[in-house]
Amino acid sequence: MVFGKKIKKEDAYIAGKMKAWDFKEELQDFNQQNMSYEVYQKYRNYFTSFVRELQDAVSVTGKLDGITSDITQISGHVNKAAEYIADGAVAQEEEVILCMSVLDDFVKRIMLMDDDSKQTLENAREIERQGDHGRKSIENLVQSQDVFKDVVRNISEEVSSLMDKSKKINEITDVLHGISKQTNLLSLNASIEAARAGEAGRGFAVVAEEVRKLSEESRKASENINVTVQTIAGELEALQKLISKSKETFLVQKEAGEEVVKSFETISSSVGSFVESQVSYSSNVEEILKRKDLMVTSIGGIASVIAESTASTEEVATLTMDQVNKLNLMVRTIRNLSDRVYAMDKMTGSVQVDIVEEKKKRIAMVWDLDDPFWKPAEKEAYKMGKVFELDIEIHAPKKRGEEGIRQMLGILDKIESGTYDGLCISPINDKRVAERIARISRKGVKIVFIQSKFDNIDYEFLIGTDSIACGHHAGKVIKKILGGTGEMAVIRWENGKIDAIEDRASGCIQELKDSDIRIHEYLAPGEPDSAEAENYIRQLLEKYPKTKLLFATNVGWGLSFAKYMKKHNAGLEVVTVDYTEEIAEYISKGYIQSAISQRPFAWGGISIEKLMDVFEGKTVERYIDTGTYEVNLKNMKVFS
Repeated sequence: MVFGKKIKKEDAYIAGKMKAWDFKEELQDFNQQNMSYEVYQKYRNYFTSFVRELQDAVSVTGKLDGITSDITQISGHVNKAAEYIADGAVAQEEEVILCMSVLDDFVKRIMLMDDDSKQTLENAREIERQGDHGRKSIENLVQSQDVFKDVVRNISEEVSSLMDKSKKINEITDVLHGISKQTNLLSLNASIEAARAGEAGRGFAVVAEEVRKLSEESRKASENINVTVQTIAGELEALQKLISKSKETFLVQKEAGEEVVKSFETISSSVGSFVESQVSYSSNVEEILKRKDLMVTSIGGIASVIAESTASTEEVATLTMDQVNKLNLMVRTIRNLSDRVYAMDKMTGSVQVDIVEEKKKRIAMVWDLDDPFWKPAEKEAYKMGKVFELDIEIHAPKKRGEEGIRQMLGILDKIESGTYDGLCISPINDKRVAERIARISRKGVKIVFIQSKFDNIDYEFLIGTDSIACGHHAGKVIKKILGGTGEMAVIRWENGKIDAIEDRASGCIQELKDSDIRIHEYLAPGEPDSAEAENYIRQLLEKYPKTKLLFATNVGWGLSFAKYMKKHNAGLEVVTVDYTEEIAEYISKGYIQSAISQRPFAWGGISIEKLMDVFEGKTVERYIDTGTYEVNLKNMKVFS
């Protein structure tokens, strides 16, 4: 705003206020026609609304931050509770097996009880029929009561009318009383005049005439009284009829009540028969109770596990309910925040400013292989990229082995020559790959390792599955499938090794070392084609013909095992690491018995989320374990 050199006193005062961004004062005593005053008021109204909306937005944002923290904490509790339930379910399964043998004997007893239960059902149906009859009787009683209400209402109306007629009688009586007084006075006057005047008392004739007139009025009033009394008599007669009708209504109610009593007497009789049937039922139950000791001992073990699992389940339910409430609150808060921000944007729409657009951070994500296994991670990475307004690029070699290493080196060369802020990578275990990543790190690019890492390279954190623990999990499943004895084989990669995959095999071997299961380790390529895979499997089984189970440390070999089982009907058990749609199909057809699944979706989403914390200078955990879970034919519907 530009002001002239010669400005009024008010203009100068307003200019000083605006220069100081002070819009508190209303300036009520100022000239409202003054242009400076109008400009001041427009600015004052604008910035008052702006500050108010901004404060609301800050408040809502603070709430959102608190709610988000709560949800994160609750999710951690839910995860721990779920893990506890899973452990309890395993122990419960063993106890249930013992219960099954006891339940077989119960079936015979239940068949005897079935006949008694049929009779009980028939009695129950009779009770139902009688109860329905009683209900209808009561409905009739209710209808009679409705009629009674109408009768009472009519009586009330008639009585009101009778009272009105009574008031009219009182009015007529008052008239007659007045006439009577006047007649007496006129009669007295007539007597006095007659005595004084003698023959000259012509005035007596006038008085007599007046008396006559009054008598006539009395006569008419009497007639009115007579008519009114007759009307009252008629009303009373109608009232008498209504009362008689009430008596009839009460009689109907009495009969309906008697019907209810009879119905319930029938019900009582039916219940008696029901009790007799129950006596026989109880006799059979007593026989069952004699067999309860063995079941109680077995169920005792189940009960303790169930009690712990139930407690955990209740805690999960409570936490989940709380989480849902907070999520709903967060949604409302976000909508509220959006409304506030929209209001602010609308208010500033007329203000022209030069906004410098911030450059998006560029993140490269590199998988160890272009495989469907990585699709969940890719999906979550792109989703989080939109949330944080990042430029996400995803790359992966098309093959394993030396060709895969060469392709990964080409991808890293491109990243090194470009401008990137972060690199999330599942590296192939090769010295040349490590050298490329080290050079990229020295350029200031933030490094996040997925599944495995290289020493002597500066990185922010490692995310993935504890591969040793994953192998132990697979070993426990294998022991259960083989019953703790027999022979199994596992493929060990001879080229393009990845530490995480090697550790899965090592963990499984550690878990089985104290069992009676014999383990055969067989060297083979990491990702052979179909013909190569079939040839290696055939050679393995020829060398170890007593093998009963094959363990695959990755999806590729898991699918190769399943295809071999389907083609040759080999009848071997297969356990694999990782769970995909294709693996699920082979589980459903019985060619794979179990899959130890990881959570690759978390590697995409959490990697980006934690990398943003790094960019903001926050401290993050150096290692994030996303865990494993088993999928088999019995529970795969849960994960579909």
